[in-house]
Order: sequence, then C-alpha cells, then structure tokens
Amino acid sequence: MGVPRWTWAVPLLFYGVASLSAVPLYQPGAAELEPNVLAVLGTSEHLRNPEAVGAYWFGVLAAGAFLAEWCQWRARVHDTRPVVIALGLGAVPVVAAFDRPAPQWATSAGVALLALAVVAWRRGTLVGTHLATGAGIAVLVWAHPVVGQFVVLGAGLFAYSTGVRDNALRTTVGAFAVAVCLSATFTPVGTGSAWALASPVLLPGAVLVIGGLVGLRPAVRQERVAVT
Repeated sequence: MGVPRWTWAVPLLFYGVASLSAVPLYQPGAAELEPNVLAVLGTSEHLRNPEAVGAYWFGVLAAGAFLAEWCQWRARVHDTRPVVIALGLGAVPVVAAFDRPAPQWATSAGVALLALAVVAWRRGTLVGTHLATGAGIAVLVWAHPVVGQFVVLGAGLFAYSTGVRDNALRTTVGAFAVAVCLSATFTPVGTGSAWALASPVLLPGAVLVIGGLVGLRPAVRQERVAVT
C-alpha cells in the first residue's frame, strides 16, 4: 500500500498558505543586517523589520515540520522531511555567524554539498548525509537569504519525494525547485512596495498551494463517495 497523498498534501498546503500570508511582513525600509539568528531566512537589507520576517519563517518551517510528522504518524509511515528541515534550521545559527556577503562560488559549493549528501545517502552513510545536507543548506542560505526558507523546505521535500512513488509529488517538487531558482535569480533590488519585496515568495508559495490541492483531491473524492 502506498503513502496516502494527504500526508504530504496537507503540509504542502500549509507551507503555501503561510508563504502567501507573509506578504504584509515585507514592508520596505532600510534596516542594517547584522549577524542575527532571526535575520537569516527570507530577509534582505531592504526590509523594515528583517528580524520579524526571519522569525516568521523560522516558526513556519518548525510548525510545518511538526505538522508533517503528525501526518506521517497518523498514516503510520516514515518521513525524512522533518529530519532534513531540522538540519536546515540547525544550520541557521551557522549562517548568522557569517558577517560578510557570500562569494560568487557559494551557490556552486552549496549545490555540490547537497549532491554529496545524495551520494552519501545512497551509500548508506547516515552521518555523512546529515553533515553534507546541513553544510549545503547553510551555504545556500548564506548565498540566497531572500529564499533561504525555501532552500530548507526544498531540501526536505526532495528527501521525502525520493521515498514516495507519487508523480504528483515529484512534479510539485520539480516545479517548486524551478520557482525558487527563478525567485532567487530575479530578486528585486532596491526598496519598493511590500508586494515587490515579497515577490520572491509568491511563485513558490503558489506552487505549494496548487500541489497541496492536487494532492488532496483523492481524499476529497473519497469523502464525497462515502457521504453519498
């Protein structure tokens, strides 16, 4: 018996709604970013209160990981996503300790570390997998803090999708990865409206909402059949 779709669709929908709900926090300003654990995820120097934005995303990722764990517990299946998200959140203090901008090679280094994590996972090296995953997430968040929350989430979703044979989930993860890359590439420069500063979260958030709704369709159909 396969993994019920609702077990991954509910967390995806939660993350998507939380992403779109973050727009009001992206008020323009000129805050000075200093090494701070709260000013890491989803932040930039153009925000009025980057600590509030960072704290919001930290809480969303943690709450979503607990929700995912609860869904898996209800379905009695094992899920590696909360573990990866926990590794990502654990890497946040490391990123906060960096007091200089990321070099140009940081993105390539982060991707290489995550690829190394996949190799270690396939070889069954658990410690190596966790170390490479945490390091890769930390470097990518350092390089792209505006979408840092999605780097953490994306790593968790990828880890989960490798063990679930569900084309809808894998399509959603692929679309999410593309959306995050586009958001990181076309990050708005300068101060503008809240919608402009929050634009990097809109496309990934929309993908998560759509993916969650698609995943919930079978459960909704079953409920309708049971009622009728």
